[in-house]
Amino acid sequence: MKELNCKVNYADGQTFNVGETTLMFSPALPHGPGGSRLGYVIATTINWKGKTLMHASDVQGPIYEMTKDYILKEKPDTLIISGPPTYLVGFALEEQDLEKARTNIGVLSQKIPKIIMDQHLLRDLKYSNFIDSIKTDNEIVVASQLIGKEPILL
Repeated sequence: MKELNCKVNYADGQTFNVGETTLMFSPALPHGPGGSRLGYVIATTINWKGKTLMHASDVQGPIYEMTKDYILKEKPDTLIISGPPTYLVGFALEEQDLEKARTNIGVLSQKIPKIIMDQHLLRDLKYSNFIDSIKTDNEIVVASQLIGKEPILL
């Protein structure tokens, strides 16, 4: 293996400043519900010129309360988040986890102007039922809608 002349910085819970941009990385968040055997993920928050974007994929909703609280603490203007894997209810996801995700995304949608759902939720042909069940005055869309296209579902 070729030796690389670089320094590795672990990002978990760290903040880095690059010019006018601040990059913040969450502590390890559960990949779904707390205690999940699927491991952990890291959310990334970018602050630039007074705007805040957070990417929190694989938190599956968020199902876990601590994940919802972390997102609220960071106060993003735009949140990119995986919705819950609704297609796995009754198999790898409990109905109570789905309801927790619905409740938590509802709370987030009251505080965050734009939420972009990605990944897990878009594996279900009935993904819009979940989004439509969230009562909010703010915007919840899927990524393709940002460019005026219909989603191509898995």
